Amino acid sequence: MSQESIFWGENNKIYMVDFLDKEFKLKKTHVIEALMISFQDIYFDSKNIWNRIIGFPLTLESYRIHKNIKNIRNIFNQMINDNNGNEAVKYIIEESIKYNLSLDILLDDLIVTTSSGLNIIKLTIMSIIWHLYNEKNSKWKTDILKEIHNIEIDYEKIAKCKILNAFIYEVLRYESSFSLLNNQAINDFDLDVNSRKYKIKKGTMIMPNAYVIHHNNSSWNETSDLNIFDPSRFINNNYLGSDFFIPFGKGIRRCSGKKYSLTIIRIFVFLFLLNYPEYKLEKNDNKNIRFSLFSDINFNIII
Repeated sequence: MSQESIFWGENNKIYMVDFLDKEFKLKKTHVIEALMISFQDIYFDSKNIWNRIIGFPLTLESYRIHKNIKNIRNIFNQMINDNNGNEAVKYIIEESIKYNLSLDILLDDLIVTTSSGLNIIKLTIMSIIWHLYNEKNSKWKTDILKEIHNIEIDYEKIAKCKILNAFIYEVLRYESSFSLLNNQAINDFDLDVNSRKYKIKKGTMIMPNAYVIHHNNSSWNETSDLNIFDPSRFINNNYLGSDFFIPFGKGIRRCSGKKYSLTIIRIFVFLFLLNYPEYKLEKNDNKNIRFSLFSDINFNIII
């Protein structure tokens, strides 16, 4: 399954874009690959104070990113006109038409949904590979290999691998690829916090911090330190569906790509470990790596 097909269906048409790389060489690049590279470029380029103050491309790097995003948006517009996309994409398009949203807003919604979803999948898989390689988790790796050794390549059976799933869930909790969840109160309600009562009005923006919730012992029924990586917590307790394990958000605004993401992550990790159980990692000097949407992390996998 290609990156594009996750959100944009199995259309045989391959969408390519004119993309300026960091050496300013123009080359034809798959639009999703170009989008994922640009997502990281935008964040790290914004650290330059000149690029945060000025509203137009001032540096050569800003010009390069601006040019790439413009070309990417044009290709996304073509993808919309081709009526390509899965249910989530088509729902976004239908709602935009229903509420007369502009093409610019529609393009922004689709670009953000596609890029953030695929980047979370990528970072979660990188994190799983990283933690399984950590000597502290060698027993977990051994136990997972024993569990999947005689399992057929069947998703229903892979999804029931208890140890494999516990490791994946703990990565999703421990790393929390994103932090703030953007939600809105749909009704008035009272909120009790530390013996104080707050009246929340309908329409209030509520932005809980997923990372803090995932590492706050007062929310979890845990005696162990939540700042320690420990997959056993998902074997000893059933936290799925709880109000404090929210890697994909919560409620009607939760991530529409949850099933896609977990399917890809489970299958990839299963096949990767089955085929390359003795893999190695190199070119990584950071001993305190954390994975998030804004992490600039690279390492080589030796198989």
